[in-house]
Amino acid sequence: MTFNGLDEPVADAVRDVLADQPVRLGVLFGSLASGTAGSHSDVDIAVEFESDVTDADRYRARLSLVVALSQALGTDDFDLVDLETVRPEVGRSALEDCIVLVGDTERVTHLLAAFERRAEPPTADQRRARFDAALEGVEERV
Repeated sequence: MTFNGLDEPVADAVRDVLADQPVRLGVLFGSLASGTAGSHSDVDIAVEFESDVTDADRYRARLSLVVALSQALGTDDFDLVDLETVRPEVGRSALEDCIVLVGDTERVTHLLAAFERRAEPPTADQRRARFDAALEGVEERV
């Protein structure tokens, strides 16, 4: 059985590991979540630790999580993203198309809004490139 293109045993294994850790939110993202995974795709996991996890505890919790996920999945071919420390653009990308395994969609919505507020505004060059691309699109249609 699949869940949005994801083998249910993989989702179940990750969910079971996350449930035993101090994780407030745990999601799958990337090709597995979007249903575009191939035979060489890795497992992309993003987590938000509980609010009472200190920086020192966060490091230990992350290491514990990596070991437990490696054992549960039978591979180390996965990426683990800490939503507390990730760049806003990466966090936003991970949460825009994800499968929630631990926590709820309200928390995803809250974090997406926070990432939007923290995201770097586009540079002048980026704005100019977007404008030029828009003009090219208009010229092609005219």
